[in-house]
Amino acid sequence: MFITDSNGNLLPHGTVVDLKPFNPHTGIVGYLPTGQQAAIHNSKKHGKAVLTLPEELNDGTMPVRIVRLPLNQADGIRVWNNALKDVERGVRWTIGDNCEDLVSRATTGQNGSPTRNGFVLVGLAALLIWGLS
Repeated sequence: MFITDSNGNLLPHGTVVDLKPFNPHTGIVGYLPTGQQAAIHNSKKHGKAVLTLPEELNDGTMPVRIVRLPLNQADGIRVWNNALKDVERGVRWTIGDNCEDLVSRATTGQNGSPTRNGFVLVGLAALLIWGLS
């Protein structure tokens, strides 16, 4: 299995993809030295950041959305290598350090999880409404 664009073309090394709106999982597509396509993602299933075949990121049952294409080849290599550092360090999957954080670190150098932030905002709003009533 390969993750491709809507025209069936292989994605550039260092492309960020996700499975939204059906699943909040996200990862980075790249290529091994052999040319085999691979994915780096912080996997709840494995409990840590992993380098896997594309079917571990998506078994083909959900559409893949391209979130970020690398600006150029050097940017793609930088993003991939940054993500690979999480795999090498054995970064554990937690609510506070999930797949979106891995992608954010790889692309910006900072943690960030829009899904987690959304849940926190909803929780705070609920507490505020509850507290006012």
